[in-house]
Amino acid sequence: MILTNGTYDIINHGRIPRCAGAPPGSVALGTPVMAVSPPLMLPIEVERVGDDTYQFRLRTNDTIALGHSEQVRKEVFRR
Repeated sequence: MILTNGTYDIINHGRIPRCAGAPPGSVALGTPVMAVSPPLMLPIEVERVGDDTYQFRLRTNDTIALGHSEQVRKEVFRR
């Protein structure tokens, strides 16, 4: 999954942790860095800073949280 720069609303309708920056309707993008509980909607600004690396900015009232997420690549080794 590749994200484009922009603002995403993070909504979690269940107990599955979601990676910040994942578009609505999707599940884990990589390592869960933020889990939200319904009915919260959190606008998160996402900027792609590398091939599999995203920087996000979360604003809640006067608080700004910065962080990043790296998409996990799985390699299958056949014997």
